[in-house]
Amino acid sequence: VEKAKPTVTETQVFVEPVGFGREMRIERLEKDHGYPLSKISDKTVAVFGIGFLGSRVVETLGSYVGRLIVVDVDTVGSENLGYQSLYSVEDLGKYKVNAVTDELLKKHLSLRVFPVRSLVPTPKQGLNQVLEDVISKSDLVIMNFDTLDPRLTVQLAAAKYGKPVIDIAVGIDRGDIWIWYPGSGLSCPGCYILQKPSETVGRSIYASKPHLASMLASIATEIALNILLGNMPKYNKVSVSIDT
Repeated sequence: VEKAKPTVTETQVFVEPVGFGREMRIERLEKDHGYPLSKISDKTVAVFGIGFLGSRVVETLGSYVGRLIVVDVDTVGSENLGYQSLYSVEDLGKYKVNAVTDELLKKHLSLRVFPVRSLVPTPKQGLNQVLEDVISKSDLVIMNFDTLDPRLTVQLAAAKYGKPVIDIAVGIDRGDIWIWYPGSGLSCPGCYILQKPSETVGRSIYASKPHLASMLASIATEIALNILLGNMPKYNKVSVSIDT
């Protein structure tokens, strides 16, 4: 091996612009199918909670939007590996927002990600500056909380700044997606939850099926894309059940 000489052959090197593959596919969708995804390449989406649901949401959304703000306060633990998307052994002990940002930037070269490590205050505590800054700079808010209080606080902030909201919750074999936007006449996610509580809200269920979370993330992403394109839904809830 030490005496071996390297063999050099002539070749051509093609250097494509950053994000070329993504841009090419978006152009084809627009040209061939009239789906103008290029219009949302400059949109900003804030995603609160990047665990079981949120990690799958940002992984999917990263293929379309220009900017993601990821908000979470937790660190990556061994219980997250193999269950929550994007995390690996090397991420143990890291803040989730930092680990997710690193992975997203590896996969989506033209995406900008802004990690925000912050605990969402309760409604009684009121809005803080971090929350208001995140909401005011976003075109759409997606939340994936385990409990009710942060849902209500984010809803209050979104209502204050007139931002549409998608709220995703998952149970053992059922998941719900709530949608609200200004002027829709639809019940806000927090209001709906308070009126009709279900097993998908207010509980931390870590035995949920990962493919159910992936299904919910895909559906939520499709709803998000339509909202960002100005195609506002006329419904305020989508439910998915895989109960056998």
